[in-house]
Amino acid sequence: MMRSRDPLRSLELAVLFARVQGGMHLLLAFLAVLALMDPYDGKHAFVGFILFGAIILPFVVVPAALYLLYAISMARRKRWAVITVLVFACVHGAITICWPLLILADGGAVPPFGLVLTAALLVVASLLILYCVRALPAVRPPTVEPSGPRGFDVVTPGGQARSFPTPPRSLKQGPRGSE
Repeated sequence: MMRSRDPLRSLELAVLFARVQGGMHLLLAFLAVLALMDPYDGKHAFVGFILFGAIILPFVVVPAALYLLYAISMARRKRWAVITVLVFACVHGAITICWPLLILADGGAVPPFGLVLTAALLVVASLLILYCVRALPAVRPPTVEPSGPRGFDVVTPGGQARSFPTPPRSLKQGPRGSE
């Protein structure tokens, strides 16, 4: 089987893995909300809302929404979206690596489900990084050869422009009736 390094195929796969990463984070948020909901004890509902607002919302729901929104722009072949997802996946992958290490350093035990989830998130993030890098040639802006002078005249430090256009005749004559 021959591997294809087609940039457009890599872009399609990057969009797919961005959507998968966003979906996995939404699933993680749903599971976390289910864990915080205790139907038998209504006294600690406020603590659950604080945990949701402080931990789950910024670290799980916001990245999920960003992955899904950037996937839309990546499908439209926007260069900024591919670069943003590339950087975001690198930072997010580093954070995903760190949280089990922090739990272990604190003396706690990481649950097996947490390790499986971390491994799955890291695999998807690494594939997303790989395909974003391979998709960059597909979203490069086309090179345009300049066909003539573009933009404004350069103003020199002396305050005069290098080339100053001649004013039209209507401005040379002055106000009407002053002849």
